[in-house]
Amino acid sequence: MCYEDFVWFMLCEEDKTSRRSLEYWYKVIDLDGNGIITPNEMEYFYEEQLQRLESLNHEPILFVDLLCQLNDLI
Repeated sequence: MCYEDFVWFMLCEEDKTSRRSLEYWYKVIDLDGNGIITPNEMEYFYEEQLQRLESLNHEPILFVDLLCQLNDLI
């Protein structure tokens, strides 16, 4: 990561409400770059959170249930 990339990362990390920040994080999550965040991409990032929940002895939430909740919110 070059200095310029690091600066953009820090700016987007600090203020997640700006349009530029939302575009940055969208591109990070859109792994295949097709402009659509699929359930597979979401599950890829959720796996790490699932490990964190388990290490803290929290009851894990299955991704399928989480995806269902997200669809209900939309």
